[in-house]
Amino acid sequence: MFERPSSGERAVLVQLAVGGDLPADARDELQDLAEAAGATVAGVLGGSRASPDPKYFIGTGKAGELKELVAASEADLVIVDHALSPAQERNLERLLECRVVDRSGLILDIFARHIQDVETVLAEIGADEVPRIMVYNKIDTLTEPPGGAAESVLPRVDRDASGRVERVWLSAVTGAGIDLLMMAIAELLQTANVRQRLLLGPEDGAVRAWLFRHATVEHDSPTELGGWELEISIPQARWQRLQGSDDAISRRICTLAGPVQAPVPGKHLSDQRAAAPTR
Repeated sequence: MFERPSSGERAVLVQLAVGGDLPADARDELQDLAEAAGATVAGVLGGSRASPDPKYFIGTGKAGELKELVAASEADLVIVDHALSPAQERNLERLLECRVVDRSGLILDIFARHIQDVETVLAEIGADEVPRIMVYNKIDTLTEPPGGAAESVLPRVDRDASGRVERVWLSAVTGAGIDLLMMAIAELLQTANVRQRLLLGPEDGAVRAWLFRHATVEHDSPTELGGWELEISIPQARWQRLQGSDDAISRRICTLAGPVQAPVPGKHLSDQRAAAPTR
C-alpha cells in the first residue's frame, strides 16, 4: 500500500503489555531493532491490554492516541512490537495513513536492508551461484494472532511459484522445524546439482584444476593413459552456463562429460566404475 522509501524513516514505536508485564529491556531492544532497520525513533506509545483487539490489536482508544502521535511527530512509519494479522495491519494503515510493520516485518526489513551486502560478498567469493535457503530462527519468541487470538508461530517451509524451497521457519532452542530444514537441504541438493563423469587426458591438467576450483569432485583417479577419471557434482545453473560458453575449458568439459551411472543395488561403487564404458 505504501512505497518503501530509499532513506531513513521517522518511526513511532508501539509496545503494549498484553496479558502480563513487559521485560525490563523490551523498549531498548525494540529501539535497537528500529535503528538497525534505518529508522529514527520519533515517538513511543505504551500501555497494557488484557487481550488483543481484533480490529486494531491495540484497541480503538489507543489507535486514536496513535493517530495523534503520528501526526504530531510527522512519522511515516509505525512499528508494532507484536505480531499483527494482515487485517489488523491494513486497518491501522488506513487509519494512520502511513506504513505499519509488526515485529516479524521489522526483522525482515533489517534482513532486506543488508541482503545486498551479503550478495556482494557471496559474489566476491564465488558463492553467488550456490543454492541457498533462508532460515528464520527463534520462532519460539514470535506469535501471530489469526482472528485476534495470539498463537505461536509454527515451523514451516515457504516455496516459490515453481515449488522450490525458499525459506524455513524454525527454533534452534526447541528443535521445532529442524527436521524440515534437513529435508529442505536434502531436496535442494538433489535437484540443484548436476552429476557428471569425465575422462581427462594428460593434456587436460587445466581442466582438472578448474573443476577442483568450481565443482565438487566426488571421485578422482589416474588412468593408464596418464589422464584422470573424475566424477563431479556441479550447480545446475553453472553447468548450463558452461554449455553455452565459448571458453576453451568450458567446451572441453562439455565435450568430455557424460552422466554418472545410477548406482546398482548391492554392487560396490568401484565395481560399477570398472564396468562403465570407456571413451
